[in-house]
Amino acid sequence: MANGRRVASLLMTTAQALFATALGAVTLLITAFALYVLSSTMWAGRWVRRRRRR
Repeated sequence: MANGRRVASLLMTTAQALFATALGAVTLLITAFALYVLSSTMWAGRWVRRRRRR
């Protein structure tokens, strides 16, 4: 039985590593999208004509 537990433990470690990798990738995508939205709102005023105050 000890050998069976060792395989299960190894598989769980592999599953955890895959989950952590996927979670990290999703985190990077969300962060990149947030930075894109932030930068686009900061630069948006340059592309829109504003009325001059009289």
